[in-house]
Amino acid sequence: MEVLLIDIWQENIEELRGARKNVHIYMEMAQTLMDAGIDVSYKDVRTKIENLTKNYRQEKSKMGPSGGAPSSWQHYQLVHSFLGAYRIYNMEQNTLENENTREYFVELLDVVSDDREASTCSGSQRSGSTAPPAKRAKVDHKSELVEIA
Repeated sequence: MEVLLIDIWQENIEELRGARKNVHIYMEMAQTLMDAGIDVSYKDVRTKIENLTKNYRQEKSKMGPSGGAPSSWQHYQLVHSFLGAYRIYNMEQNTLENENTREYFVELLDVVSDDREASTCSGSQRSGSTAPPAKRAKVDHKSELVEIA
């Protein structure tokens, strides 16, 4: 059953990744499985695909970015043959190493604060800067009136 479901999933992967709701696709997939003699509902199909996706992600993360030892999961190669092409499943492309994360954000914050300091010191923004102009200080007119009186 799983191999047939994976084959049907592979045929419908583009539609499932679309912006529309997928219930109708799961219903078609369930019908194809029923035609093959497997009694399932569309909810069963959706749950099974979610579980297969979860298993794939777990196996992929166990292997690590360098590939590591081959997966022992029997369906890994089959699922990887079509999911591996999508960026969301390529963990090494989407995540920063833990030790680099803090450094990345510290550098990002330094760049933003440098741009803001430069724009407030010069009175105008530097050319090419994307930082917003510095806000003017709020003036308290009531205290000025009290001082005058």
